[in-house]
Amino acid sequence: MQDDALITSKESDTQRKDVEGMMEQVEQRVGNYRLLQLLGTGAFAEVYLGEHLYLNTPVALKVLRAQVQESTLASFLSEARHVSHLVHPHIIRVFDFGLEAQLPFLVMDYAPFGNLRQLHPAGTSVPLPTLVSYVTALASALQHVHDQHLLHRDLKPENVLLGAKHEVLLSDFGLAVLAAGSEAVPLPPRFGPLAYMAPEQMQGQACPASDQYALAVMVYEWLSGQRPFVGSAARLWQQQLYAAPPPLCERYPTIPQAVEQVVFKGLCKEPAQRFVDVLSFATAFAQACQAVSAVSLAARPALVAPSSPAGRPSSSEDRRERLRPVPLPLTPLLGREPELQATRELLRRPEVRLLTLSGPAGIGKTHLALCLASEVQQALTHGACLVSLAALTEPAEVLPAILEALGLPARAEGSQPLEQLKACLRQQQLLLLLDAFEPVLPAAPLLAELLASCPQLKLLVTSRALLHVGGEYAYALAPLEVPDLYPLPPEEELVQVASVALFVQRVQALLPGFQLTPANARAIAQLCRRLEGVPLALELAAARTNLLPPQALLARLQAGFEVLTAGRRDAPMRQQTLRQMLRGSYEGLSPEEQTLFRRLAVFVGGCTLPAAEAVAAALGEMTISVLDGVASLLDHSLLRALAPEQQELRLSPLEMMRAYGLEQLAASGELEAACDAHAAYYLAWAQEVESVGEQGGWPQRLEAEQGNLRTALWWLLERHEGEAALRLAAAMRPLWVQVDAVSEGRSALAHALEVCQQRQVVVAAAVRAKALYVAGWLACWQQDAVQGRPLLEESLALYRCLEDGRGAAMVQSCLCALRGEGEEGEAAGTQGQQGSRDGGEFAQSGVRRGHEELTAREGEVLQWLAMGMSNSQIAERLVLSRHTVNAHVQAIYRKLGLNSRSAATRYALEHQLS
Repeated sequence: MQDDALITSKESDTQRKDVEGMMEQVEQRVGNYRLLQLLGTGAFAEVYLGEHLYLNTPVALKVLRAQVQESTLASFLSEARHVSHLVHPHIIRVFDFGLEAQLPFLVMDYAPFGNLRQLHPAGTSVPLPTLVSYVTALASALQHVHDQHLLHRDLKPENVLLGAKHEVLLSDFGLAVLAAGSEAVPLPPRFGPLAYMAPEQMQGQACPASDQYALAVMVYEWLSGQRPFVGSAARLWQQQLYAAPPPLCERYPTIPQAVEQVVFKGLCKEPAQRFVDVLSFATAFAQACQAVSAVSLAARPALVAPSSPAGRPSSSEDRRERLRPVPLPLTPLLGREPELQATRELLRRPEVRLLTLSGPAGIGKTHLALCLASEVQQALTHGACLVSLAALTEPAEVLPAILEALGLPARAEGSQPLEQLKACLRQQQLLLLLDAFEPVLPAAPLLAELLASCPQLKLLVTSRALLHVGGEYAYALAPLEVPDLYPLPPEEELVQVASVALFVQRVQALLPGFQLTPANARAIAQLCRRLEGVPLALELAAARTNLLPPQALLARLQAGFEVLTAGRRDAPMRQQTLRQMLRGSYEGLSPEEQTLFRRLAVFVGGCTLPAAEAVAAALGEMTISVLDGVASLLDHSLLRALAPEQQELRLSPLEMMRAYGLEQLAASGELEAACDAHAAYYLAWAQEVESVGEQGGWPQRLEAEQGNLRTALWWLLERHEGEAALRLAAAMRPLWVQVDAVSEGRSALAHALEVCQQRQVVVAAAVRAKALYVAGWLACWQQDAVQGRPLLEESLALYRCLEDGRGAAMVQSCLCALRGEGEEGEAAGTQGQQGSRDGGEFAQSGVRRGHEELTAREGEVLQWLAMGMSNSQIAERLVLSRHTVNAHVQAIYRKLGLNSRSAATRYALEHQLS
């Protein structure tokens, strides 16, 4: 009989028949879901892979058997109620509960990568770094369950799932009951997996410590490959109640005593003798595991220097003690499961001997590398060794530092460090983790030479800059995922976002009672976006929450990053404050690279390579070409190369680095000149793009550069460059509508006209006529005829004086639309379009045409508009980009002769389109 089976063979036959009946439902509909595949079966329910009929999103559906007792149905409903209120990044989410033909079902998150039992079959052990991450995550989830006065009661590897990002998810709360109170449906006291069941749970007295006991059993099994107790149900019952578990050291000889003590404390028969809570168990386990790397390395063959006789064990023992092992991180690696998986697979490939983890400062390279090396070292004969290079300044110091970390003399008689390392490592199967290589980049060729002489050696390097040597494989680490703000996801989804999960976890380490709530959710999401998902910045911000709640912290961050100065005392100096981190990145550049970087800081939202070349060159010649300088900044992770769909490559730094670059630009005395060059470039660029028109992607290109265009415009206004501001604001006409900034556009034009008037600037008549037209056009877009008509009339008069028939027709069509003169407006609009394609959307809107001219997608967008949804919400619902939805909305306005969302809503209602 299976050790955790609690059903008779007769009941098993009944279950098999039920499953066969349930399988007939596959590809049938249950509520709003289509059943696709049976994933598994439990004591009283089956779990299916399903798909939402309309959204096509995958879900897991837990379907109760039709023939159940009333108490079982009540338990099932109790699970739905309890779990629906559990919001945690490591707890499976429940979305819905329903009945289909009196068949109850739960709708849950789909975990596509199975469960931990499938990942680690019975009889296998789990690498310690992975095990620490599992225990930390599960303890956090269980503590959250216990804080809600619930117990899980069914913890086992089969009930720990792997989500879309390989994160562990606690599932199957079918046995969850309230720790106190009378809401719970009473269950048989022995119901649950016997192999993981605490003694008090067997006696019907389950408590939070019972879940800790089950987790300790799982840890014991993952460490040794065997559960502490095995056998028949009767034997398991007796052992759980009375027998002590076999010593772990018998099955895992190299396990440190501290680790075994933690596990056995969690396995105490009396709940009061275990840890005070499950989080304390996880913390103690993680701390005890710090010694494991050293112990595991000591158990491997020692590295013997070639100059030492092989028969001198004392020197071998000395080197074992002096070998610098890879330490286990004290905090879990959150949000990096895909990166860990990808780099693990890379490093395991035989041809990958040098892997460089690159990325900007504070992005988490060292943390990822430590977790990766700790896992990989288990499979290497001589393990792994950490070599920290952050304190070095000279390339010549690299090889002696490696020798020291290996426990070898830095200067052996008669040999150079490189030759000494070659001789020592030639036959060694070893991973060297070289952390923070960027200060000593010129030493990189020595690594290639060392690899060529040591065929079993692998190098894992962390560096802000790539090494650019033969055989290098690069993996660029990006910032953590940040949440959307419009719309803001529900709290149960928001806490799954990597940056939010990290911030909340670090705050909870400081303030254990802290939770993500509706009151602080938006502030936390904004904070994570403000810090761009950079882990170090998020940790520094979390360290301030004992004084500043998220809302107050966000307010301070809007004014700058000076508040982020509360780094850990055990962190390197370069990570004590955000400013130190930024300074270190900037000072690591050559003087020419520093000059280019601070000049590029004038761009907002990134720029194209031609823009970078033009503005940088306008400030004076440099000793390096902009192309080479940009390539170097990309190598140093100070610029990112972004390639939006169907657009030019864009270069963009992190905003916090850009802010530091602006400070350095001001300190160099080049700030004003840079802003002048920036504004001049974008004025010329906007006018050139406008001349090409829609065929050249005018609106789309304007939207991509909106940050730079707005910055240039307000700089021109600040400098009282009235005519230049008029030219730029008028050229930006489509952008003001696309980004819902019509009021901003009107304000800019009004300000520029006022500057010209106050300073008595003589503006070219054609420039003034166009600016007045665009100002009137925008006013009409907002149905402000009182302000719009005089502007258009003055523009029309100027165009007539200039004998510009094209311009006059363009303005006339807009005026006719404003008066509602359909036929005249149509004629004027046609005339304007014949003269120029610049007639624009509003010129065409003088005639209201039928909705039959809308495409199917435009009709769909109109329906969502009529339901009051924003463009961002429509984009999310239809899985489109916001730009695409904006374009559809403008097309709807143009075809139907509308100029506002309220008018579109009325039209849809009148024509029964909503």
